[in-house]
Amino acid sequence: MMSSSSASYESMMRINDISRWNGESLRESIKRHEHYLALQLCLKPGQKVLDVGCGIGGPLREIARFR
Repeated sequence: MMSSSSASYESMMRINDISRWNGESLRESIKRHEHYLALQLCLKPGQKVLDVGCGIGGPLREIARFR
């Protein structure tokens, strides 16, 4: 369950300008971009990553599941 501050942040961060493939949902597009980032970083299982962005760590959680 998300905290109320996380839910508020998520609701404010509706991105509409991210590139999408035909028929791809926004969530699918974001996930594809996060997986691309993981591949570009050449992350290996067991490596540590410091997330210093502004937000609740959503991209890093998806990258961890992907790798």
